Amino acid sequence: MYLVRASFNYVPRKLRKPMAADLTLIHRAAAVAKAEEHLEALARKWAPYPYVSQIWAAELEAHQAVLQLFAANPQGDLHNQ
Repeated sequence: MYLVRASFNYVPRKLRKPMAADLTLIHRAAAVAKAEEHLEALARKWAPYPYVSQIWAAELEAHQAVLQLFAANPQGDLHNQ
């Protein structure tokens, strides 16, 4: 939710509701591939506000790094890493 609110700092108030609908698609995506797909669509649609898609891309990348870390260790034990 904090990322949605942070995104609103970069768009005019009258465009926040339509942007929220597009951001929700990314936020609620069931798979990383689907989230990336929605992110690309967001970047194209909201091209005049590139920082929004950039911060969402950075967040998605950070989540992927965490998921890869857990995938590398199926036991979920991070103590020895």
